[in-house]
Amino acid sequence: MQNKKVLIITNMIYPDSPDGSRYTYDLAKIFSKNQYAIAIVTSRFRKELKRKEVIDNITIYRYYVKTGVPIITYLTNMLFSFFTIRRIVKIINPSLVVITGILPGFSYLFFLRNSKHRINISICNTLLHSEQLSNQSKQKWLQYRLYNYIKKVYESFVFDRVSKIIAISRNIENAILDNYPFTKRKLAVVEPGVDINTFVIGNKKLLREKMYPNKKVFLFVGRFQQIKGPDIAIDFALEMKKNYNFNNFILLMLGFGPLENELKQKISENKLGDVVNLLGVKHGSELVQLYQRADFLISSSRSETFSLVVLEALACGTPVISTPTEGPKEILGELAEHFVAKDFTGRDLFNVAQKFIDCDEELYSELSKKCRLIVENKFSLDDMFKKIIVELPSEIQ
Repeated sequence: MQNKKVLIITNMIYPDSPDGSRYTYDLAKIFSKNQYAIAIVTSRFRKELKRKEVIDNITIYRYYVKTGVPIITYLTNMLFSFFTIRRIVKIINPSLVVITGILPGFSYLFFLRNSKHRINISICNTLLHSEQLSNQSKQKWLQYRLYNYIKKVYESFVFDRVSKIIAISRNIENAILDNYPFTKRKLAVVEPGVDINTFVIGNKKLLREKMYPNKKVFLFVGRFQQIKGPDIAIDFALEMKKNYNFNNFILLMLGFGPLENELKQKISENKLGDVVNLLGVKHGSELVQLYQRADFLISSSRSETFSLVVLEALACGTPVISTPTEGPKEILGELAEHFVAKDFTGRDLFNVAQKFIDCDEELYSELSKKCRLIVENKFSLDDMFKKIIVELPSEIQ
């Protein structure tokens, strides 16, 4: 391809984000590594963030979004993203546009007349988050019904106008086909990958001596919001304390979000302060070391279409105990039979944990290697890039 310029349009991205925006950033990095010039257009909710900066040879352009009342957030996102994208398209003239963000993606496809002259792909990762999955949705039923209706109109509009649709898992592919049968000819599955040179198996014996010695360490990583189930993780800790020697374990919770104060109150009311630690957000080597140190990752989501957190833990050789969500089941494969709980409760997670918590070193080491192989064999960044390239027209490969 003579013009190997790629523009990625997303909602919000930080290189060290604790959530799914890491996927978009990793996608940009792997394109850059393979000699594509990459630019990202994304939103910024904090004015102190730079409007433009270059990180890892990726140029990031940010437009400001006013947050607060949802309608104001949506309108400013669409309006400001349009002007920013229009300017950037003229500057870089990309041959490939990747859309992962809903509102800026809509403004790009709807308002920019010349967008049809480029190869556009949409990467989808949120279709399965049902409105019935949180208490908030039940309290605000009409709002969620309206949101889902608008989202469906948007998705249909985007899918009709892009050249390719990439789902990040089989369960999302099925959801797209169920809702939009016309997409079959342009739909493909490319699972996310992680950097297998960054997320590696550490020296667990040494880490156990240095960090939380003489304890079984369980790790939760994710946003503190209903859909991610941090409250279920705390229920798991409560079950552990009732049924296991509480001096011998600890649950470390990494993240932030609207439920943080409620989680602190729940920890206090159940007298779990000695076994549950909220550590905030960890980045880089700190995050990797905690993955390596943990004996098990607790994935307690109520809905998970995929999970970078699960991939990162597995790459570090840390077994994952999960609620029965589609993403982790798809990732774990044959291990899902042993590590996926029957239901979405702390008790069900405990029932899985107790089968492995006191396993001998040899069995644990074998499990750790199997976890690592899952990622090496299927979910590396290089694998992800190769699969995406295959799905693109030959003139831009």
